[in-house]
Amino acid sequence: MRKSLLGLALMAVALIAPSPVHAQQEACGVFVLGEGDQAELVPTPGYTVLTAIPPLARPVGPTRVDAIVCDRAGLYLGPVDYRVLMDLAMPLYIRHDGRVAVLESVDGHLQVRVLHGALRDGESQALADALDRAEAAIAATPR
Repeated sequence: MRKSLLGLALMAVALIAPSPVHAQQEACGVFVLGEGDQAELVPTPGYTVLTAIPPLARPVGPTRVDAIVCDRAGLYLGPVDYRVLMDLAMPLYIRHDGRVAVLESVDGHLQVRVLHGALRDGESQALADALDRAEAAIAATPR
């Protein structure tokens, strides 16, 4: 139930407040579910996943964080996006131009699910390639 509420709230936020960004830049925030599963998007100025060095740290601010949300110049995965799942144990939502996708782990495998809008030319293949690279990086990570 919480995941579906999180997804619905993120779609609403994407429609209400999309943020313009430039290539290889992003504006991130955190998604916090409060009492009664009320959703709140909290901006985290200066926090980025695209240029982060693993292991990833939680954003400074709210004590509770249910997801990382980043506005980007397209629906694409950065080289360490999978580390949000590994290091922070939460999904990564990516927003662009009213579209929303989520990077999540299902049955031990990474997947990108588009929650609102559609992928554009080239994005589907680029996401598939990025998922393959991320899965290979995870497999190569010592446990």
